[in-house]
Amino acid sequence: MKTKNIVKYIISALFIGLLAPAYAQQPDELNKEVQVTRAYDPIISDANKIEVPLKVDDTLTHIKKEFTYNVLSRGVASTYSIRPIPAATIIEQAYTDPHFLYARLGFGYPVSPLADIYINNYNPKSLSVGAYYNLRSIFGNIENSNPKGHDIPIDEMSHNAGAYIKNQFEHFTLGFNAGFKYHKLLFSGYDTGLNNMFDYKPNKDSLTQVYTTIDAKLYLTSNNKDANDFRYHIGASFNRFGDNGKNRFDMGWLHGMNENTIGGEIYLAKPFNDLHLFGLKADFNYYNRKLKSNLMPTETDSTRNRYHLLIEPNYTFKGDNFELLLGAKIDIAKEHDDKTKTYIRPHAELAYLLANEFTPYASINGGREMNTYQKIASENPYILPGMNFNMRNTMHDYKIRGGFKGNIQPAFSYNIYAGYSLIKNMYFFRNTPQPIDANSPYSLYNNFDVEYDEVQEFNAGAELNVNYSIVNASLKANYYNYNLSDLKAPFHRPEFTMDFNANLTIAQYLILSARLHAQSKTAYNYYALQDKTLYNDEFFDLGLGAEYLFSRNFSVFLNVNNLLNKKYMVWNLYRVPGIHVQGGITLSF
Repeated sequence: MKTKNIVKYIISALFIGLLAPAYAQQPDELNKEVQVTRAYDPIISDANKIEVPLKVDDTLTHIKKEFTYNVLSRGVASTYSIRPIPAATIIEQAYTDPHFLYARLGFGYPVSPLADIYINNYNPKSLSVGAYYNLRSIFGNIENSNPKGHDIPIDEMSHNAGAYIKNQFEHFTLGFNAGFKYHKLLFSGYDTGLNNMFDYKPNKDSLTQVYTTIDAKLYLTSNNKDANDFRYHIGASFNRFGDNGKNRFDMGWLHGMNENTIGGEIYLAKPFNDLHLFGLKADFNYYNRKLKSNLMPTETDSTRNRYHLLIEPNYTFKGDNFELLLGAKIDIAKEHDDKTKTYIRPHAELAYLLANEFTPYASINGGREMNTYQKIASENPYILPGMNFNMRNTMHDYKIRGGFKGNIQPAFSYNIYAGYSLIKNMYFFRNTPQPIDANSPYSLYNNFDVEYDEVQEFNAGAELNVNYSIVNASLKANYYNYNLSDLKAPFHRPEFTMDFNANLTIAQYLILSARLHAQSKTAYNYYALQDKTLYNDEFFDLGLGAEYLFSRNFSVFLNVNNLLNKKYMVWNLYRVPGIHVQGGITLSF
């Protein structure tokens, strides 16, 4: 990407920040739980990433003070930074505002109903009980640039429901949560340029894909308040992820995949005075994956079992102005070739507090990244149903990262970093052809498969945050450079991304907001065109919003998303609908 375009992105984001800065509360202390009280305002371009959850990733270890958080979300690891949802989604326990019911209802154009409902026990003390429901959807059509073609349908809906219970006893906390997710979408993308010699009208029924997730978790955590007390956390979880999608368009061939995961985790730590901490973390996951397909003349079933055990012993030493962590990762797993392989990698982190305004830090580690069907489908829901049944894991031989961060007065903080990684079996998305009928020479390329490569990845980035009184603004930018062994380009991985978010509260009853996401051009490739690399354009996605609070129980909101009306593509052939307006109300009792 050209340097002038990068400068253009940053200047644009800072300019918007001056017009519409952001609102947030300054925390009184660091040791507190994150309590989400408002669902995110959806951006229409997020429709193709409706399953992407929150990701908390802070490289620098804490100095002196500890920061703990508690967010209910299903983690999806990725080797590059996916565009984040603008704000938090689901919480594990009731928010602190003593309301029994919180509801947010909205409607937009293109047609996009939304709903968020949270029910919690009123003013909980030791026992927290609650339930939640979220709806995200979009319906309509995208105009087809091919005069012989038909408009491209979009039909996406996500339901997310769950419940939780958590009780704090004198010495420990016991909790349980469970949830259900339903995500429906259409494999509606196809290349009008490669397929401009025929008139094809997409059939919604044959393009529909449905993902379902059932998950549950039981955990026990110590409540020791003395800094030198023994600490522990024990958890057990179950997750069932599956799809039921018709593929090959009107041919009616059907794939189905079920992936069950049973997991356990344990964390033990013993501090010795204020200087030394010994810890041990262990995670175990067992994966059972079953593929059902009637692509062949007779229906076929395939089953695959894998497991992964990760043991991480570590020692932390805290000096007057530095913190040092030394440890190792002992990684044992059954791989795609049914062989059990063990990797041992060092894990070390160092942070040196020269001043509150300047703290350099560095880290080195590595390890295995388990690639599951659920993980890849959550990153790109338009993958080929049942793809990569025998998928490979990604191995980070070494990840080296360093940088510096600090706080300039309470209002301004920054983090500047760079890193280098040597990665084996890093996956990249490629369009895979889907024939209209058995005798057709044309393909729609509307699904994605993955290809693996050995990669040297360089990453540099910066984070800036301003939090002053009624104003809050944040800017995050990342640059990536990939040195590939076999592939001609890093397909569907941008070289540059930037996110800017800001809010401003006026007189405690009017909240103005601005959001900007920018991304450089991305390479893509068809299997039929192995030697030709194509590119999707770079883009800006700008959104503005306002919320008016009539009282602490009632407010109205209005958001305009993708204000520049750019029908860009995050995933090749899947264009976002363009400008989107959405409004609604919030109620709390």
